[in-house]
Amino acid sequence: MNADIHRQLIDGSAYIDRMAKETDQLVKMIRGLVVRSIPVQGIQVSFESSSCVWDIVSYMECRDLRIECWLVESYGRTSGYSSTGQYGGYRKTAQRVYESLPQFVEGMLKTFPELAEDLRPFIDASKVF
Repeated sequence: MNADIHRQLIDGSAYIDRMAKETDQLVKMIRGLVVRSIPVQGIQVSFESSSCVWDIVSYMECRDLRIECWLVESYGRTSGYSSTGQYGGYRKTAQRVYESLPQFVEGMLKTFPELAEDLRPFIDASKVF
């Protein structure tokens, strides 16, 4: 075994936790911005990355969005992320879901073009430091 295996395990664990936290933070931020300012009843859209399918669903009676990321496997799809918090096994899925976040943001902007204006302050703030 590699003499640095302990460092790789410690770093890897921290990175997985960070990816899972940042994924949840980004999805919930965008979801919150959308449901506060854009009518979403009856929305059902999907967008794909190379390894994931993002499903965005709002039911007619609900003014909220359920956002899920499904990992595409050789045997079918498996849950990688859910805005309901009902997903598990993030150790195995966090990196793939995290890497598909650009496609998630792009898909949300295509579906809800008015979201771009709401995201501008965050993008501007990211350039401060």
